[in-house]
Order: sequence, then C-alpha cells, then structure tokens
Amino acid sequence: MSTVAFAGFVALGTAAVTQASKMQDLRQRFDTLTGSAEKGKNLFMEIQKMATLTPFTSADLVLCNTESEHC
Repeated sequence: MSTVAFAGFVALGTAAVTQASKMQDLRQRFDTLTGSAEKGKNLFMEIQKMATLTPFTSADLVLCNTESEHC
C-alpha cells in the first residue's frame, strides 16, 4: 500500500471516529435535557428521521432543539 493511500485511509478512519463521537455527544444532550437515557434516545432518533426529510443536518436540528439561539 502506498504512503498516500495509507494516509488517506487513516484520515478517513479518523473522520469516522470524530463524527461518531460528535453524534454521541449530541445524543447525550437529549439524555440530559429529558432526564432519561431512554427518552433522550427516542428524541434523538426522531431528530435523525427529521434530518432525512429536511435540508438540515442532525447536528443542526439537535442544536436548534437544545439551544434556542441556534434556530
């Protein structure tokens, strides 16, 4: 494997881990907001569904639902 290909593979893996970490942090906001991990999970799933139907990302919708100054 060439050095460039390996570097690209590492960058892709790093980006995937970073994105997963960000999504976990956003989901935990709802756990705190609702006071329940189950309710937080359900609300986050609804936000993800909404993101597939709108031009907004899940992160945009989470911020809008947790911090009113972002809407």
